[in-house]
Amino acid sequence: GIFVTTSDIVKVSACAILQVRTNVIIMATMKQHTKPWVGRWLNAVRIEKGIEVTAIASKLNIHPSNVARRECGDQRMTIDDGPIVLAAYGLTLADYAKQAKKEGLVTP
Repeated sequence: GIFVTTSDIVKVSACAILQVRTNVIIMATMKQHTKPWVGRWLNAVRIEKGIEVTAIASKLNIHPSNVARRECGDQRMTIDDGPIVLAAYGLTLADYAKQAKKEGLVTP
């Protein structure tokens, strides 16, 4: 049979609460479109990781100029784009939430 301890339940509950909190942070900061800091952050991440604009464009199936426009803030992303775009940069929703805190958009 399956044996589940109270400790296991607490661990799963803590993970679920963290995921819900992360999702709330994302929803609160992205709303319908991302804020201008997101593009600057993605650009900094891409440069730091040594990823070419063309590689991001290929992963997102968009033209490289659209990547550049997003990174400079001329073209904002919708909330639906968020997870896909983050993944193209090798980032997660948790990374986004952490950066949003650094930007002062949410309280810890």
